[in-house]
Amino acid sequence: MPFYDLHINFDWDGFCEEGYSAAYIPNLLLNSAKYDSSKVNIAFVGAGNNLSGRYDLVNFIDFRVDVPLLSKIRDKRGYVEMCFSDIRQHILDGKLEKVQFFSSVLKAYKIPYIFTSGASDIYSIKSPKELAFVGELLGFNQKDVLRSMSEFAGVIASRLEKSR
Repeated sequence: MPFYDLHINFDWDGFCEEGYSAAYIPNLLLNSAKYDSSKVNIAFVGAGNNLSGRYDLVNFIDFRVDVPLLSKIRDKRGYVEMCFSDIRQHILDGKLEKVQFFSSVLKAYKIPYIFTSGASDIYSIKSPKELAFVGELLGFNQKDVLRSMSEFAGVIASRLEKSR
């Protein structure tokens, strides 16, 4: 089964060593950034940012639950990014319960999600198995987390390969 990390923040050739078929540096849709069909496009919402335009993934910066916005993402067949680096920071800040509640809402409303690492260097890369374990701690099924990095992320990766 191929796995994809749709959000790393550095050039990395060794993704296959960690169990990935490909890893991508995304186009972060902040302020006036435009959709780039040659990259994974991640829209950030929260902290005053609203969702608009085209996107591949939506990252809820502060894990704030916004049911109408989540429903809009589900209806447009979009995906919510569950980024390990954001999850880790919330845990370090003592806000694990907030991430767990956000995760339970995703499951309850059947909002599609994709786990990513958000790694900034080789030492913060997490393998698919490690991300699946983190997902389990948040209340997700490990199989579903792995599916998010394979089947769901594969849809976006396939689009990127076709655009090259």
